[in-house]
Amino acid sequence: MKIFNRPNLAFYILVGYVFASFTWWALLLVEKNNEAFIEKTNRLNFQWIQTHQPGNSFFLTDEYNQMEKQYEGQKWMIISEGAVFMILLLAGSIRLFNGLKRELEINRQQKNFLLSITHELKSPIASAKLVLQTLQKHNELAADKRERLLDNGLHDMNRLQSLVENLLLAARIEDHTFKVVSSTINLSELVSDAVNKLRDTYGTKRKFSNAIEHDVMVIGDQMGLSVVVNNLIENAIKYSDENSAISISLSKNKQQVQLQV
Repeated sequence: MKIFNRPNLAFYILVGYVFASFTWWALLLVEKNNEAFIEKTNRLNFQWIQTHQPGNSFFLTDEYNQMEKQYEGQKWMIISEGAVFMILLLAGSIRLFNGLKRELEINRQQKNFLLSITHELKSPIASAKLVLQTLQKHNELAADKRERLLDNGLHDMNRLQSLVENLLLAARIEDHTFKVVSSTINLSELVSDAVNKLRDTYGTKRKFSNAIEHDVMVIGDQMGLSVVVNNLIENAIKYSDENSAISISLSKNKQQVQLQV
């Protein structure tokens, strides 16, 4: 993750320039305040010497003490206001920096997601295209071969539909437009359909076994639950070795439903 690209570097230079400029102006104000105090003190001291007897010191008068307190107050006011501004500027810069890091991380994740989903989409599209090309070139295929090709093409379309549904769901969640539409769902049928579709697609590469209790009814979002179930099983397939056993069980105990992959 590159944080110091050209636009970001320009931002950091600008922030550094603001810090340096403000520090310079604060020091300059303190110096000017000190110079004004010394100049006023020297002028009043000279006037005091002209109008008072020798031995009396202007620096011991109440007027000088009041001037000194006023000078100290102005100096600490400049320092305190400058410190508060610097703290606020630093806090704002840190917050902007963290926000920039988050944006870059989100952009990186979105890029990886697009690359991943593009790769996932290519596979069923290429397979379905191959099926159609084969059927187009070989019009006199045997019925069993034609049926097998059509089944493969249908399975690829089901897989493609599942990927598109995942994309649509992700987009709706990202845009905060996803709303759960609750209804009574036969989870047993939903899980069985998902297992059957994936068994047809990966049956030669994985060994599927399922123990699904009949008529397990739940209240939930049809699309959301379908995506969750498919993702759970597909993850088990994706992160297991070839010829591994994939077991799916669904059971209900009183008010709790358990789906285990």
